[in-house]
Amino acid sequence: MKRDDVHKCTFCCLIFQDAAMYHIHRNMHDKSDIRKCNMCGKLLQDKYDFTAHFLSMHQS
Repeated sequence: MKRDDVHKCTFCCLIFQDAAMYHIHRNMHDKSDIRKCNMCGKLLQDKYDFTAHFLSMHQS
């Protein structure tokens, strides 16, 4: 795999080999502030708070 094939979320530091999955993940973050949840607008403190929020509030 080449470096160009890897996509990394600058906020969460998650790495994706698939561009589509990266873009789906990236859309969870608000475009104006990556700490803000795009689904409900809540502003989170850090990547851990963001992940915990998403898993507890937006997973069905």
